[in-house]
Amino acid sequence: MTIRWTNLANESFEDEVDFILKKWNAGEALNFSILVEEFLILVEKNPYLGKISDYKNYRQFVLST
Repeated sequence: MTIRWTNLANESFEDEVDFILKKWNAGEALNFSILVEEFLILVEKNPYLGKISDYKNYRQFVLST
């Protein structure tokens, strides 16, 4: 399965990393990036995780620690 990020998803990810860097530190930003990577691996193994979006064949997620 191929995971495709929308432009909005990419921007949101970058904004979140920037926020974490400003609010905490690079270590926390790295932890967040690792969390996202691990989640993407789960999605690749089970493509039916997540909520079906309004767009055909897309799923959406909210990731939190």
